[in-house]
Amino acid sequence: MCLCRSNSFRKGCPNYGKKPGGPPRNLFDEDYDLSEPLYLIATDFDLTDHVKRIRRAHPSWTEKAIYNPRYWQATARKKHNEEVLEFLTRFP
Repeated sequence: MCLCRSNSFRKGCPNYGKKPGGPPRNLFDEDYDLSEPLYLIATDFDLTDHVKRIRRAHPSWTEKAIYNPRYWQATARKKHNEEVLEFLTRFP
């Protein structure tokens, strides 16, 4: 996926093979010991609701601008971090 061309990156992802944590990544079982208990916390984020609110507030914005992670990612991360902390307080 990261080597696919797009409008933004004609040669694919500029961080491919250069940035720590960037692509290519190890397979999941190469980074985590699957013989130990593993917990996954998946957080719901209603992107549809967010898009509706952005469209009402900024009717002249393009679709690309409306869906830009810059405008919703911080909210989603905050919600996820709250859920992680809640989990950790229940299961120390």
